[in-house]
Amino acid sequence: MSRIEWYYAHGDRQAGPIPPAELKQLADGGELLPDDLVWREGMEQWVAARNVKGLFERTVTKAAETPPKAADRFDDNFQPVSPVPSTAPDLLAAPGKTALDYPRRSAARHLFDIMLDGVRAQFTPQFVDATTKIFVTCGHYCLYVAMLASFGVGLTLGIKTESLDPVLRGVLWLLALAVLQYVAGRFCVALDRLNRTTAGNVSTTVFLDSFALLNMAAGLAILLGSAVLAVRSDAYWLILSGLVLFIVCEYLAFVSLNPETLSISVAWEARAGEEAIGVLLFLLKAMLRLAPVAFGAGVVCGTLRLLYAGYEVFADGELDAAQDPALMATTWIVCFAALPFVAYVLFLLFYLLIGVIRAVLSLPAKLDVLAENKKEEEPEE
Repeated sequence: MSRIEWYYAHGDRQAGPIPPAELKQLADGGELLPDDLVWREGMEQWVAARNVKGLFERTVTKAAETPPKAADRFDDNFQPVSPVPSTAPDLLAAPGKTALDYPRRSAARHLFDIMLDGVRAQFTPQFVDATTKIFVTCGHYCLYVAMLASFGVGLTLGIKTESLDPVLRGVLWLLALAVLQYVAGRFCVALDRLNRTTAGNVSTTVFLDSFALLNMAAGLAILLGSAVLAVRSDAYWLILSGLVLFIVCEYLAFVSLNPETLSISVAWEARAGEEAIGVLLFLLKAMLRLAPVAFGAGVVCGTLRLLYAGYEVFADGELDAAQDPALMATTWIVCFAALPFVAYVLFLLFYLLIGVIRAVLSLPAKLDVLAENKKEEEPEE
């Protein structure tokens, strides 16, 4: 009999082939998790590792007291829980792909599926990571510019109006932006750590792909609509606002097409309750991932508006007309600079709610185990 070898997908990495004994060692050492995907020749599709009989220890207490049967041992004669065909042609991925690609396969390919595959091939997880770093860096340095601009505007207004109030407001804005720059920098790092240390599962990529398509369409519609509205109303700063929303929507689309950037994996056998938790966690982690990018894009946009307002103040224009745009731009910058902190707090609050939901969903199974154990402990008459 030919020796059986296994492939497995852990996180965003696919490895194999390896012998059964090595796969068992990975499971025992925690390097292979129950929700990770495994495959071997003869299986129709990838399955969660916890469905592999004998790979992980049983959780029922009585089972641990008795030696495993021959059928429960993990060896070359091992069979998965559900019977599968003897062949699975063209199932393994090409080098560099992961198990997330398999649920996307279908007999009838829609035009949008082909388009999304093309976008996914161009905007990879590496692109998503690089984009995040670029926007965080831009936001960080633009806050320096905003500090100087806000103080300069206040100082200029104070000189021209011969009043101390604008200067004091400029100093307060400078201090507020300096504090927010520190807070945003620290919490951007904390958001990345939370994203990497909290994992989730969905049973299919249908929601993720549809969410990506909707965001791509919404981003283009917002950008076009803001440009038309700016021309009609002669308020060209609306184009900057539309550009920020366009960046937010497109970034959400790229994250949805690369769920491994959110530590989201696919487990086909997930129940409805588990699927609901997976989708909710995906939305929360997408918010977590989006906050640094929105921070950078919003601060850059607000800084440009503030610089333009500063130009109007320095010019021989109407001072009253220039103060309002400067105040609006500074408020815009403050709101976006506070986004990483707000996203961090909201994620923790909602993650606690998800923990409660998980506990409620697992309660029936735990009660069944307790009832079974109690029944086995009762003395026979």
